[in-house]
Amino acid sequence: MNEVANVVMSTEQQERLQIHGIGPLALVTTFIGIRTTKDGEQRDVKVEVIDGGPENSRTRWSVQGTDCATGRVVSSHHEETLVAALESCHWWEWDPPSPAKAP
Repeated sequence: MNEVANVVMSTEQQERLQIHGIGPLALVTTFIGIRTTKDGEQRDVKVEVIDGGPENSRTRWSVQGTDCATGRVVSSHHEETLVAALESCHWWEWDPPSPAKAP
């Protein structure tokens, strides 16, 4: 059996999904919050923490964030720890540089 964060899926259940071309599976935990943009605007955001399970120890964790107002999505690299995934997420891409103003 494959155990991921206290969720157990039997080998038979996994095989049934693989018949349909689904797998490997990851556990996704979603958080909703508010962020302040560099311009001071408050925006709702969704942060998804993706846990690929202990059998993928070197690439177990990744993070994806969505700015709910713009739909802009940022993501991390696949990392060994959750802390590393959070640190490697490209959060700055939510606030792209402002276009240069004409003189």
